[in-house]
Amino acid sequence: MIQNAVASTSLDDGHGFAVFLLAYLSVVRGDVKGISLHVGGFYRILRHCNVLREDGSPNSDHTSLAMISWRIGVRTDNIIGVVGQRASFPATTVPDSFHANWLRDFDNPERPNTAEWAMAQFALDDLANRAIHLAVRSITSQRKIEQGDSEGIEELNVELDMAFLIRDLEAWKRRRILREAESRERARRVAHPSQPRLKFLDYEPLTFADETYAIMLVQYFSCRIQLSLVMNPQIGPYPSERHMFAIELCRVYAAIGGLKKPGLSGLLVGLVYAGLVLTDKTCPLGIVLHLQRLIIRVRLDSGTASGYR
Repeated sequence: MIQNAVASTSLDDGHGFAVFLLAYLSVVRGDVKGISLHVGGFYRILRHCNVLREDGSPNSDHTSLAMISWRIGVRTDNIIGVVGQRASFPATTVPDSFHANWLRDFDNPERPNTAEWAMAQFALDDLANRAIHLAVRSITSQRKIEQGDSEGIEELNVELDMAFLIRDLEAWKRRRILREAESRERARRVAHPSQPRLKFLDYEPLTFADETYAIMLVQYFSCRIQLSLVMNPQIGPYPSERHMFAIELCRVYAAIGGLKKPGLSGLLVGLVYAGLVLTDKTCPLGIVLHLQRLIIRVRLDSGTASGYR
Protein backbone atom coordinates (compact mmCIF):
# COMPACT_ATOMS: atom_id res chain seq x y z
CA MET A 1 0.00 0.00 0.00
CA ILE A 2 2.85 2.39 0.80
CA GLN A 3 4.56 1.62 -2.52
CA ASN A 4 1.30 2.21 -4.39
CA ALA A 5 0.84 5.53 -2.61
CA VAL A 6 4.38 6.54 -3.57
CA ALA A 7 3.81 5.59 -7.20
CA SER A 8 0.60 7.60 -7.38
CA THR A 9 1.98 10.50 -5.26
CA SER A 10 -1.02 10.19 -2.95
CA LEU A 11 0.94 10.10 0.30
CA ASP A 12 -0.50 11.40 3.56
CA ASP A 13 0.39 11.50 7.25
CA GLY A 14 -0.86 7.94 7.73
CA HIS A 15 1.72 6.60 5.31
CA GLY A 16 4.38 8.58 7.14
CA PHE A 17 3.45 7.00 10.47
CA ALA A 18 3.44 3.54 8.88
CA VAL A 19 6.96 4.03 7.50
CA PHE A 20 8.17 5.36 10.84
CA LEU A 21 6.84 2.23 12.58
CA LEU A 22 8.83 0.14 10.10
CA ALA A 23 11.90 2.17 11.05
CA TYR A 24 11.19 1.67 14.74
CA LEU A 25 10.81 -2.07 14.22
CA SER A 26 14.24 -2.04 12.55
CA VAL A 27 15.68 -0.26 15.61
CA VAL A 28 14.31 -2.92 17.96
CA ARG A 29 15.69 -5.68 15.72
CA GLY A 30 19.09 -4.04 15.35
CA ASP A 31 18.66 -3.86 11.56
CA VAL A 32 20.88 -0.91 10.56
CA LYS A 33 20.14 -1.26 6.84
CA GLY A 34 16.40 -1.27 7.57
CA ILE A 35 16.71 1.82 9.78
CA SER A 36 18.52 3.71 7.02
CA LEU A 37 16.04 2.63 4.34
CA HIS A 38 12.88 3.46 6.27
CA VAL A 39 14.14 6.70 7.84
CA GLY A 40 15.08 7.90 4.35
CA GLY A 41 11.57 7.09 3.16
CA PHE A 42 10.06 8.77 6.21
CA TYR A 43 12.03 11.96 5.51
CA ARG A 44 10.84 12.02 1.89
CA ILE A 45 7.22 11.60 3.00
CA LEU A 46 7.57 14.52 5.42
CA ARG A 47 8.95 16.58 2.55
CA HIS A 48 6.11 15.50 0.24
CA CYS A 49 3.51 16.45 2.86
CA ASN A 50 5.25 19.85 3.34
CA VAL A 51 5.97 19.15 6.99
CA LEU A 52 9.59 20.02 6.18
CA ARG A 53 11.09 22.50 3.74
CA GLU A 54 13.75 21.64 1.20
CA ASP A 55 16.55 22.44 3.66
CA GLY A 56 15.03 20.17 6.31
CA SER A 57 13.67 22.99 8.50
CA PRO A 58 10.03 22.66 9.63
CA ASN A 59 7.03 24.53 8.29
CA SER A 60 5.04 26.29 10.98
CA ASP A 61 1.53 25.46 9.72
CA HIS A 62 1.36 21.78 10.65
CA THR A 63 -0.20 19.87 13.52
CA SER A 64 1.60 19.05 16.74
CA LEU A 65 1.40 15.38 15.80
CA ALA A 66 3.27 16.06 12.56
CA MET A 67 5.90 18.00 14.50
CA ILE A 68 6.47 15.23 17.01
CA SER A 69 6.77 12.68 14.19
CA TRP A 70 9.49 14.86 12.65
CA ARG A 71 11.36 15.00 15.95
CA ILE A 72 11.15 11.22 16.43
CA GLY A 73 12.41 10.84 12.85
CA VAL A 74 15.53 12.87 13.63
CA ARG A 75 16.13 10.83 16.80
CA THR A 76 15.87 7.58 14.83
CA ASP A 77 18.18 8.94 12.12
CA ASN A 78 20.88 9.57 14.71
CA ILE A 79 21.08 5.91 15.69
CA ILE A 80 22.69 4.87 12.39
CA GLY A 81 25.44 7.47 12.74
CA VAL A 82 27.43 5.07 14.92
CA VAL A 83 28.14 2.85 11.90
CA GLY A 84 29.08 5.71 9.57
CA GLN A 85 25.80 5.81 7.64
CA ARG A 86 24.86 9.10 6.00
CA ALA A 87 21.97 10.78 7.81
CA SER A 88 18.74 11.24 5.88
CA PHE A 89 17.61 14.38 7.71
CA PRO A 90 19.62 17.51 6.84
CA ALA A 91 21.44 19.22 9.69
CA THR A 92 19.31 22.07 10.99
CA THR A 93 19.22 24.34 14.01
CA VAL A 94 15.70 25.16 15.17
CA PRO A 95 15.20 27.84 17.86
CA ASP A 96 13.35 27.00 21.06
CA SER A 97 10.78 29.67 20.24
CA PHE A 98 9.52 27.56 17.31
CA HIS A 99 8.87 24.54 19.53
CA ALA A 100 7.24 26.51 22.34
CA ASN A 101 3.95 26.91 20.44
CA TRP A 102 3.19 23.34 19.44
CA LEU A 103 4.60 21.75 22.61
CA ARG A 104 1.68 23.14 24.60
CA ASP A 105 -0.40 20.21 23.33
CA PHE A 106 1.96 17.79 25.11
CA ASP A 107 2.16 19.54 28.47
CA ASN A 108 2.37 17.06 31.33
CA PRO A 109 1.27 18.34 34.76
CA GLU A 110 3.16 15.48 36.43
CA ARG A 111 6.45 16.60 34.85
CA PRO A 112 7.39 20.21 35.67
CA ASN A 113 8.87 22.22 32.80
CA THR A 114 7.72 19.70 30.19
CA ALA A 115 8.37 22.05 27.28
CA GLU A 116 11.87 22.99 28.46
CA TRP A 117 12.86 19.34 28.82
CA ALA A 118 11.52 18.58 25.36
CA MET A 119 13.35 21.54 23.83
CA ALA A 120 16.60 20.46 25.50
CA GLN A 121 16.18 16.98 23.99
CA PHE A 122 15.37 18.39 20.54
CA ALA A 123 18.43 20.64 20.67
CA LEU A 124 20.64 17.69 21.65
CA ASP A 125 19.21 15.58 18.83
CA ASP A 126 19.98 18.37 16.36
CA LEU A 127 23.55 18.60 17.64
CA ALA A 128 23.97 14.83 17.31
CA ASN A 129 22.62 15.03 13.76
CA ARG A 130 25.17 17.72 12.93
CA ALA A 131 27.89 15.44 14.29
CA ILE A 132 26.84 12.65 11.92
CA HIS A 133 26.97 14.97 8.91
CA LEU A 134 30.34 16.26 10.06
CA ALA A 135 31.72 12.73 10.41
CA VAL A 136 30.65 11.86 6.85
CA ARG A 137 32.20 15.08 5.51
CA SER A 138 35.44 14.30 7.32
CA ILE A 139 35.64 10.79 5.87
CA THR A 140 34.91 12.09 2.36
CA SER A 141 37.54 14.82 2.74
CA GLN A 142 40.20 12.38 3.93
CA ARG A 143 39.55 10.04 1.03
CA LYS A 144 39.90 12.88 -1.46
CA ILE A 145 43.18 13.95 0.10
CA GLU A 146 44.49 10.37 -0.06
CA GLN A 147 43.55 10.24 -3.76
CA GLY A 148 45.17 13.60 -4.45
CA ASP A 149 41.84 15.18 -5.46
CA SER A 150 41.76 17.85 -2.75
CA GLU A 151 43.84 20.80 -1.60
CA GLY A 152 42.73 20.31 1.99
CA ILE A 153 40.32 23.27 2.09
CA GLU A 154 37.37 21.08 3.03
CA GLU A 155 39.44 19.53 5.82
CA LEU A 156 39.98 22.98 7.29
CA ASN A 157 36.25 23.72 6.97
CA VAL A 158 35.45 20.49 8.82
CA GLU A 159 37.83 21.45 11.63
CA LEU A 160 36.20 24.87 11.90
CA ASP A 161 32.68 23.41 11.95
CA MET A 162 33.89 20.93 14.54
CA ALA A 163 34.97 23.79 16.80
CA PHE A 164 31.55 25.44 16.36
CA LEU A 165 29.74 22.19 17.20
CA ILE A 166 31.79 21.61 20.35
CA ARG A 167 31.07 25.19 21.39
CA ASP A 168 27.33 24.60 20.87
CA LEU A 169 27.43 21.33 22.81
CA GLU A 170 29.00 23.07 25.80
CA ALA A 171 26.38 25.82 25.52
CA TRP A 172 23.71 23.11 25.56
CA LYS A 173 25.01 21.84 28.91
CA ARG A 174 24.56 25.30 30.36
CA ARG A 175 20.82 25.38 29.73
CA ARG A 176 18.92 26.38 32.85
CA ILE A 177 16.88 23.18 33.02
CA LEU A 178 20.06 21.07 32.94
CA ARG A 179 21.98 23.16 35.45
CA GLU A 180 19.06 22.96 37.87
CA ALA A 181 18.78 19.20 37.37
CA GLU A 182 22.49 18.74 38.12
CA SER A 183 22.19 20.88 41.26
CA ARG A 184 19.24 18.80 42.48
CA GLU A 185 21.08 15.53 41.89
CA ARG A 186 24.18 16.71 43.77
CA ALA A 187 22.13 18.02 46.70
CA ARG A 188 20.16 14.77 46.89
CA ARG A 189 23.34 12.64 46.89
CA VAL A 190 24.67 14.64 49.84
CA ALA A 191 21.41 14.67 51.80
CA HIS A 192 20.42 11.06 51.07
CA PRO A 193 23.51 9.02 50.16
CA SER A 194 22.77 5.57 48.80
CA GLN A 195 24.54 2.80 46.92
CA PRO A 196 23.33 2.08 43.38
CA ARG A 197 22.63 -1.48 42.20
CA LEU A 198 25.48 -1.16 39.67
CA LYS A 199 28.70 0.80 39.56
CA PHE A 200 31.40 1.09 36.93
CA LEU A 201 34.51 -0.76 38.08
CA ASP A 202 36.24 1.05 40.95
CA TYR A 203 35.07 4.52 39.96
CA GLU A 204 32.95 6.56 42.35
CA PRO A 205 29.36 5.38 41.87
CA LEU A 206 26.58 7.73 40.87
CA THR A 207 22.86 7.76 41.56
CA PHE A 208 20.14 9.63 39.66
CA ALA A 209 16.60 10.40 40.67
CA ASP A 210 15.88 11.98 37.27
CA GLU A 211 16.36 9.30 34.63
CA THR A 212 15.53 11.71 31.79
CA TYR A 213 18.46 13.90 32.74
CA ALA A 214 20.78 10.89 33.08
CA ILE A 215 19.87 9.61 29.61
CA MET A 216 20.59 13.04 28.14
CA LEU A 217 24.03 12.96 29.76
CA VAL A 218 24.76 9.62 28.08
CA GLN A 219 23.73 11.13 24.75
CA TYR A 220 25.93 14.16 25.36
CA PHE A 221 29.01 12.05 26.18
CA SER A 222 28.32 9.86 23.16
CA CYS A 223 28.36 12.90 20.90
CA ARG A 224 31.58 14.19 22.42
CA ILE A 225 33.28 10.81 21.91
CA GLN A 226 32.06 10.70 18.32
CA LEU A 227 33.52 14.14 17.59
CA SER A 228 36.81 13.14 19.21
CA LEU A 229 36.97 10.12 16.91
CA VAL A 230 36.33 12.36 13.91
CA MET A 231 39.19 14.64 14.91
CA ASN A 232 41.52 11.73 15.78
CA PRO A 233 40.22 8.57 14.04
CA GLN A 234 42.17 6.11 16.18
CA ILE A 235 40.35 3.92 18.70
CA GLY A 236 41.59 4.01 22.26
CA PRO A 237 41.55 6.34 25.29
CA TYR A 238 43.56 9.15 23.74
CA PRO A 239 43.35 12.09 24.01
CA SER A 240 42.67 12.17 27.74
CA GLU A 241 39.46 14.15 27.23
CA ARG A 242 37.99 11.25 25.23
CA HIS A 243 38.90 8.84 28.03
CA MET A 244 37.11 11.05 30.56
CA PHE A 245 33.96 11.17 28.42
CA ALA A 246 33.89 7.36 28.17
CA ILE A 247 34.37 6.88 31.92
CA GLU A 248 31.61 9.37 32.73
CA LEU A 249 29.30 7.75 30.19
CA CYS A 250 29.76 4.34 31.81
CA ARG A 251 29.32 5.76 35.32
CA VAL A 252 26.02 7.35 34.32
CA TYR A 253 24.87 4.22 32.50
CA ALA A 254 25.60 2.06 35.55
CA ALA A 255 23.69 4.55 37.72
CA ILE A 256 20.64 4.21 35.48
CA GLY A 257 20.80 0.46 36.06
CA GLY A 258 20.75 -0.71 32.48
CA LEU A 259 18.46 -0.17 29.54
CA LYS A 260 15.00 -1.12 30.73
CA LYS A 261 13.36 -1.35 27.30
CA PRO A 262 14.46 -1.15 23.67
CA GLY A 263 13.81 2.11 21.88
CA LEU A 264 15.29 5.39 20.83
CA SER A 265 17.13 6.49 23.96
CA GLY A 266 20.57 6.05 22.39
CA LEU A 267 21.99 4.29 25.45
CA LEU A 268 23.19 1.29 23.49
CA VAL A 269 24.87 3.58 20.95
CA GLY A 270 26.68 5.23 23.85
CA LEU A 271 28.06 1.88 24.99
CA VAL A 272 29.40 1.23 21.48
CA TYR A 273 31.29 4.54 21.52
CA ALA A 274 32.61 3.85 25.01
CA GLY A 275 33.82 0.46 23.83
CA LEU A 276 35.83 2.14 21.05
CA VAL A 277 37.60 4.21 23.70
CA LEU A 278 38.10 1.75 26.55
CA THR A 279 39.84 -1.06 24.71
CA ASP A 280 41.36 -4.10 26.39
CA LYS A 281 44.85 -3.26 25.06
CA THR A 282 44.98 0.27 26.41
CA CYS A 283 43.02 0.00 29.68
CA PRO A 284 44.54 -2.39 32.25
CA LEU A 285 41.40 -2.43 34.36
CA GLY A 286 39.66 -4.78 31.94
CA ILE A 287 37.06 -2.21 31.01
CA VAL A 288 35.95 -3.99 27.85
CA LEU A 289 34.97 -7.04 29.88
CA HIS A 290 32.88 -4.82 32.14
CA LEU A 291 31.26 -3.20 29.09
CA GLN A 292 30.35 -6.64 27.83
CA ARG A 293 28.66 -7.34 31.14
CA LEU A 294 26.75 -4.09 30.86
CA ILE A 295 25.64 -5.00 27.33
CA ILE A 296 24.47 -8.38 28.61
CA ARG A 297 22.48 -6.47 31.22
CA VAL A 298 20.99 -4.37 28.40
CA ARG A 299 19.81 -7.53 26.68
CA LEU A 300 18.37 -9.04 29.84
CA ASP A 301 16.61 -5.84 30.90
CA SER A 302 15.17 -5.18 27.45
CA GLY A 303 13.98 -8.74 26.91
CA THR A 304 15.25 -8.71 23.33
CA ALA A 305 18.60 -10.45 23.66
CA SER A 306 18.31 -12.14 20.28
CA GLY A 307 17.53 -8.86 18.55
CA TYR A 308 20.89 -7.13 19.12
CA ARG A 309 23.72 -8.04 16.77
